Amino acid sequence: MKRSRFAMLLTASVGVAACGDSGTGPTGDPLTQAEAQALAEILMSQSYQGADGGLAPVAGGPQAVPVVLETTVDADVPCALGGAIAVHGTLRIEGDSELEGGTIDYRVTHVHHDCVAQDAEVQFTFTLNSDPGVTTTLFLDSDPLGALTLEGGISGRISWAMGDKSGSCGIELTFNGSADSTTGAGWSKVLGNVCGTSIDQEMTVG
Repeated sequence: MKRSRFAMLLTASVGVAACGDSGTGPTGDPLTQAEAQALAEILMSQSYQGADGGLAPVAGGPQAVPVVLETTVDADVPCALGGAIAVHGTLRIEGDSELEGGTIDYRVTHVHHDCVAQDAEVQFTFTLNSDPGVTTTLFLDSDPLGALTLEGGISGRISWAMGDKSGSCGIELTFNGSADSTTGAGWSKVLGNVCGTSIDQEMTVG
């Protein structure tokens, strides 16, 4: 399965709309609805980072059929605007020699270190530090015809700073979806909460 397929549904899922917080409540300055939505988008877009190193050996050349790879993920991923994310966990890939069908099972913890990130609309800029970390689980299935299905979740606690505001809050998100990687059409659904703001959004693309 191609790396672009791995990221495709995550990209589709980041357009969540903010609409209460599980576990320990938020501390510090409150986020507005738009700010919480932007933070959710950023964390969703970061959720597959660190998988590239595990995918590289499989994508590097011809493989026996079937391909089965289990590897430990241990990477420091730089954030585009400064800082980094330490990624630790496991990655399992099963597929055929042309990577046109198979599965990816990805379970990692992201530890943000002064990671500077912006939302897709470039309206908000956050500096993120994990408190103590954000756990991501992803399961992606792809068939030879290009049909994709994805399910997973993000949970943990993050410390954030934005301008003269700062705080710390819990993250609890689950998501699933499906898409056609040849046409780009698909749908995704995101449920949960970010910093006390409920998330319940279904969207279509293509």
